[in-house]
Amino acid sequence: MTDHPALRLSFHLGGHKTATTHFQASLFKNRAHLRDAGVQYYPPRKLRGPGRNFDHRFGRKRPPGTDPQQILQQMAKGQGQIIFSDENLLGRVHNRKAPDVTLFYPRATAELKKFVRACPGHQIELFIAIRNTGDFYRSLYCQQLVSGRHISFENFIAQTHHKSARWFRVMTRFSKMPEVSRIFVWRYEDYPATVKTILSHMISPDLAEKVTLIGNRKNDSLSAEAIFQLFDHVARGLPMTRADAEKLRRQYPQSEEYPTFEPWTAAEQADSLRRYDKDIDRIAQMDKVTLITP
Repeated sequence: MTDHPALRLSFHLGGHKTATTHFQASLFKNRAHLRDAGVQYYPPRKLRGPGRNFDHRFGRKRPPGTDPQQILQQMAKGQGQIIFSDENLLGRVHNRKAPDVTLFYPRATAELKKFVRACPGHQIELFIAIRNTGDFYRSLYCQQLVSGRHISFENFIAQTHHKSARWFRVMTRFSKMPEVSRIFVWRYEDYPATVKTILSHMISPDLAEKVTLIGNRKNDSLSAEAIFQLFDHVARGLPMTRADAEKLRRQYPQSEEYPTFEPWTAAEQADSLRRYDKDIDRIAQMDKVTLITP
């Protein structure tokens, strides 16, 4: 195997529903600045699908006789750093076929482990946002509705193991990987105040200052009225495509007039927040982890 120069590989892994689209779009908008500074950026659309995903490039589905290290160098295009950004690298939130069905992101490390086996010898760092799991599952539910899966929140949440959703366990699995040098973690709730700091760690402080962020983040939830109208349309046999659901989101935006859909009781919200705070405390004490705060 031919020797290859070591690269700095930055994996932005989401998680899901943590302003990943805003972060990815901002990086893509500034890709020329990144290239000029020696950074090659790969957004999700260049990392998904046949021939593009990690399994086809570095795993068991890559063409016979190909050298994964050579493929990686080709992706670098002569740059010293690659940023891979795709929340789907974490896998599914829950997997009914996993040995432990209650495990949160049971295959979170699977793609990364396949990659490091195929391409050892590089500096690997992870960038991961976390979110209060009560809000996380509420947002996932709203995404399900918009995507066309029109079920009640009670039926949706019964299919999950939300009380076992612990971020510190996910980070523990990553921190135990010897190939991972650093892990940067931030709270989704802090994202507007920390995004420039996140970029400073991912690229450099000087380059981060040149990055122009795109406009406001897209609101990922639905108002209670929008959900009421959605189910009313469905009950009356009216079409409810993604475009129709997005129209309802715009027609009944979250506001004082149209409050956010809130499926949790006050006690459930408090319990979720307690678990979240404990997770953050434990993550902050982990080896390799830098918790980015405002």
